[in-house]
Amino acid sequence: MAAVDATTGMLLYTTTTDWNPVAAAVDERTGHVFVVNNGASSVTMLDGRSGCILHTVSPATMNGSLVVAVAERSGRAFVPCPGGVDVLATANGQLLHTVSWPASASSVVAIAVDERTSRVFAVSSGAVSMLNAATGTLQRTVTIGRFARAVAVDERTNRVFVAGSGGVGSAGTGVVSVLDATTGVIMRTISVDRFPWAIAVDDRTDRVFVTSPATGRVDVLEATSGRLLRAVSLGPQTAAIAVDARRGHVFVTDVGLQDRPLHFVNSGTAQVGMLDARTGEVLRTLNMADHATVASIAVDERTGHLFVATIPGSRSDGWDGMAQGIRRWLPWFPGSTPRSVRGTVSTLTIAY
Repeated sequence: MAAVDATTGMLLYTTTTDWNPVAAAVDERTGHVFVVNNGASSVTMLDGRSGCILHTVSPATMNGSLVVAVAERSGRAFVPCPGGVDVLATANGQLLHTVSWPASASSVVAIAVDERTSRVFAVSSGAVSMLNAATGTLQRTVTIGRFARAVAVDERTNRVFVAGSGGVGSAGTGVVSVLDATTGVIMRTISVDRFPWAIAVDDRTDRVFVTSPATGRVDVLEATSGRLLRAVSLGPQTAAIAVDARRGHVFVTDVGLQDRPLHFVNSGTAQVGMLDARTGEVLRTLNMADHATVASIAVDERTGHLFVATIPGSRSDGWDGMAQGIRRWLPWFPGSTPRSVRGTVSTLTIAY
């Protein structure tokens, strides 16, 4: 894990994780950070303050996991696996049990937690399943009828936002479905930019942020009404997104492609852009390692740290963004990464 001062860019420390870290989530209660290593089919638990590796678990059920979500009140971390979801204890990283999915169900590609109701929302292609965060019991499944790729929860309004494409032949038409977090009933659909891959909610400003890597746009929606407030153009390959609601900032990454940099990114260098959560204005850019792929980001609002997982020297033109849950940030799916490489997790101390 590397710690970087966001003002000076000084590298404070770096922790090397397992192969292809593609997702991370923060448990603010324990101070632990959970990193999913796609290439090693493992989950690494780090101390968020020191960067020390505390535990690594490699469940036999885990294969190709892409996302992770933390339910702080329940003390659980949820990692999708083929045919279900692995449930880990956030205190020690141990595997507790696996929630089985019906044989006909698709693999989970996105997951989010509602801390208020202790529910977990797992997205598998065109359906959203609701689980009990404490027990992992599958409560119900709602069909939304489109290719869902990302999910986020607004605990204040009791709404779940699911982003995806309209379906085959739709030319990637972007759609956000708004569900009642209690009943799962679809309340409305909202048109957004093409091929949305990441979604995040800031319940303090009543904003929903949707990234579209195909056009490099971030759509800013009003959470209550679904109204499009602003479209922020950042450049191609916008990918992961995280919200620091306490400080009113949104962090958006590119994937570090040398030939497709963001407007605020130097060619060949992956960066993280910091936006104003209310206006969408780009406030600052944070440099990451040269020639690195930013795989995922996560915010610890209590400490003001931003955790950034990178894969050094990785390049890929084909990719797919997948949603993540707690703390409202989204990872990047290295579907066509040419080789497995060990990655690093950087910690940036944000100076405001």
